[in-house]
Amino acid sequence: MPHNQQYFKTMLNSNSPAQFTDAQRSQQARGKSYATKAAGEPYEARAKREQAAQILESVELLVWHSNARNESVAQTRQHFQNIMLGLPKGEPVHSKGKDPHR
Repeated sequence: MPHNQQYFKTMLNSNSPAQFTDAQRSQQARGKSYATKAAGEPYEARAKREQAAQILESVELLVWHSNARNESVAQTRQHFQNIMLGLPKGEPVHSKGKDPHR
C-alpha cells in the first residue's frame, strides 16, 4: 500500500477524535491560529476589558461611575485600570476610613 493511502486509512479509521476546546473551535472556524489551548480570550472578558478602557477614556463616564460606586474618582479609576489590565479582583490596598499614610 502506498504511503498516502496508509495515511488516509489511519486518519479515517482513527478511534480517538481530536480534542479541541470551544475556544479552539471558534478560532479554527474564523481561520485563526488554534494550536495552543489558550488560543483566545473569552468574549466576555475581552468585552469587559474594552468597556473599562472606554470608561477610562471619558472623564464624564468615570465621574458617573465613581458616583454610582460611591467612591472617589481616583478609586474608580484604579478599579477600571485593574479590570483593563486583567488583574484579579481583591481587597483594596487601603480600606475606607483609614489613613494610608499612617
